[in-house]
Amino acid sequence: MLLLGRPSLAAVSLVYAPAPELACPDEATLRRLVAARLGNDPFVDEGDALVTVRLKAGPPVFAEVLLESPRGAAPRRKALSGADCTSLLNSVAITVALTVDPLLRKSEPPPVSAPPLVVESPPTPTPAPPVTPPAPEKKPEPPVRGSLSAGASLNLGLSLVVQPTLRLEGRLHFSIWSLGLEGRFGWPVSGALADGGALTTSAVLGAVVPCLTWRWLSGCVDLSLGALRLEGQALAAARQATVFHASVGLRALFAVPLGDSFSLGVLAEGQVPLTRASALVGTTRVWTVAPIGGGLGLLATLRL
Repeated sequence: MLLLGRPSLAAVSLVYAPAPELACPDEATLRRLVAARLGNDPFVDEGDALVTVRLKAGPPVFAEVLLESPRGAAPRRKALSGADCTSLLNSVAITVALTVDPLLRKSEPPPVSAPPLVVESPPTPTPAPPVTPPAPEKKPEPPVRGSLSAGASLNLGLSLVVQPTLRLEGRLHFSIWSLGLEGRFGWPVSGALADGGALTTSAVLGAVVPCLTWRWLSGCVDLSLGALRLEGQALAAARQATVFHASVGLRALFAVPLGDSFSLGVLAEGQVPLTRASALVGTTRVWTVAPIGGGLGLLATLRL
C-alpha cells in the first residue's frame, strides 16, 4: 500500500500539521522518532522532495502522509488511524522513515516482482463466538399410540363391604384424548345380613372408558357392562344367581411418569348403576345395589 518509487533525490523537507484540538507531540518528537529508525535526522529546510504529515481529530485519530516530488511524479499518499496521538505518531514515524529512506540512497532499479510494502497497525483480535452444540433432534410422536395398564382398587356399591377389584386396560391415545377398553373383576366378598346369614357378591365387568388428558391429569367417562354374582350363605334354602349389571360413571386419574414409557397413577371414580339387583330372603328384600358407588385405586401404565 505504500506506493513509493525510488527516484534519485538527495534531500527531503518535512511539514508537520497536527490538528489544533489534539494534544499531540510536536514536530521535534516526530523527527526524533524518525531519526531513531534511520540513524540520523533526514530532514532539511529546503529539500528536493516534501513529506507532509497532517493529523485530524477522530475518533479514531486520523493521519495523512503525503510525498510530493518536483520531478513530475504524482503525489503519493498514505492514510493511518489510531486510538490516540501517541500510538498513531509511532505508526506515522515508521511510515515516514520507510518513505524517505529510498530517497536518501542512490537510485536502484526496483525488483521486477517486488510486492508493495504494507505498513498497518495489527488488527485487534476478535474472540470467536462460543460453539453451541446442535440440539438433538426430537423424534416426532406417532399420531396414534398404545398403552397397557394394570392396577387394583377398593370399591363400594356392588357388595355389602369394601370389595377389592382387579383391573386390566388397553388404550389408544390420539393427541389429548384417548379411548380405553377395561376389564374388571370384583373379588368375592361376604357381608352379614341384618336378619342372619351372609351374602357373597362378585362381579366381572367390561368398560369403555374415553378420556381427555392434560399433562399428568386425565378426566374420563366410564360405561360398564357385565355380570354380578350373588350367593346366599347360612340361610335356609340359600341360592346363588348371576344377573346383568350396567352402570355409568366418571373417573379422575393423576399419573406421574417414571420414565419414557412407564407411569404410575392414582384414580378416583364414581358410578351410578343403570340396573339395581336385589337379594331376597323369602319375600323380604335384604340387600340392593347401592344408588351410587365408587372407589379409589392405583394404576400402572406401560406406553407402547
